[in-house]
Amino acid sequence: MKKNLSKILVLFLAIAMVACKKDKTDQQAKPFSVKVTQKVALPTAVTSADEIKFDLSVSATGEAKIKDVELSLDGTSLKTETASADQVELQHTYKPSTIEVGRSLIFRLKVTSDAGNIVERDFVVYVQSAPANISVVLPATVPTEIKDNEEADFNIAVKSENDIRYIKTFLAQAEITALSKSTFINPKEDSYHFTYKPLVTDIDKTLEFYIEVMDVLGNLVRQPFTITVKRSAVVDFNVYANVVLGAQRSTGPGPFFNAITGEVYVATGAAQKSASIDLATFYSGSTNSYNIT
Repeated sequence: MKKNLSKILVLFLAIAMVACKKDKTDQQAKPFSVKVTQKVALPTAVTSADEIKFDLSVSATGEAKIKDVELSLDGTSLKTETASADQVELQHTYKPSTIEVGRSLIFRLKVTSDAGNIVERDFVVYVQSAPANISVVLPATVPTEIKDNEEADFNIAVKSENDIRYIKTFLAQAEITALSKSTFINPKEDSYHFTYKPLVTDIDKTLEFYIEVMDVLGNLVRQPFTITVKRSAVVDFNVYANVVLGAQRSTGPGPFFNAITGEVYVATGAAQKSASIDLATFYSGSTNSYNIT
């Protein structure tokens, strides 16, 4: 039997154990996840004279069905749609009040499955006193895609009619505090330096950033952008599907597997092919279970 495999092996085994008793396994509950589509883009900032319009399509990505979808603000329910379906539509219009000026309104969308599983997503809208006269200009060199061993590094031009209070960067609505800036040589203009080194968990994902700028009057502007992180190292492996192996006493499929060629060997003559055998299946009478080694 080979001691070292030259390639990483990924096996999807449909193991048929002949003349052996099948073990019982517990079926695990399938995860519940949803996709939320905004038919109308939500504003990042509004005034008390504006309306915030939600037009959302919520669809289940697994086999579970959606029981209900609720939109709330500060724990108060605004709108609920109930239906046992794969997809639910929700529309709601919210008008901020003058007492909400200067606040970030955090609307929460709660999606519940028929099995009682819950998925939540937040939408943040800032209420300002007047439309902000702030410009945030990303350079033409902003990468849309980087590898996991690379770093995004560029400057963003920010200009404001009023003095700038702060510039912040958010990733998935979470502030990257290391990039926050509140001191400026020119309070009305800044070349904001953005850097980001991908984490291992970022690989093969599209990261959603936004730059948030607030002036001293509380007016706010957000500039979104995305960066997709690609894997730098190429993984070399073989994939075999629907491989059928038997146990040691099987009169049908053999118990030995060649991971390089995908061949299955029967017990007869296996000694001569031992150098090509990478996996073996057998039934243990002491534990009443099947094993792959």
